[in-house]
Amino acid sequence: MLALLTNLAHAPFVRGSPLLRTFFVILGLAFAIVPLWKITHRPAKAIAPKRALQTVEREKEQTCPFTLTLSHQASSVQIKNASGTVLWQQTDSPNTTEFSATLTQVPPTIFLSITWAPQSSPAGRYFAKLRLDPQSRASLTHTFDSSTNIDDIWELP
Repeated sequence: MLALLTNLAHAPFVRGSPLLRTFFVILGLAFAIVPLWKITHRPAKAIAPKRALQTVEREKEQTCPFTLTLSHQASSVQIKNASGTVLWQQTDSPNTTEFSATLTQVPPTIFLSITWAPQSSPAGRYFAKLRLDPQSRASLTHTFDSSTNIDDIWELP
């Protein structure tokens, strides 16, 4: 390979100063690199449909009614979002096992914490069924299950 390149460099059809030839090769490479660099280094633009953004914003602004059904009486119930903000809580111990209320927003992740009321005979399993009814989507239902107090996460689809 090296012999071939050496023969080409001394061939009679290659004329002119080696310095001048090198300059033209570098100039040709520069002219080839500039358009390639412009094509490959364009700033990235996020393409998102405007309609989808408006839907997400409206969902965050809309309230969401929910129903929470418990298997046993609870002494405290809390629904939080990912940042730890309490969206709804029930701290007094009512004699009911079903709650209906409204969340001010639909978070992408729900943290549910339930402390069960003390009972004379402990139950084998406890459960809580949370049903969200967002206005712009179909109802979402999730069942939380535990042998003790519930402290669980639900990532909404």
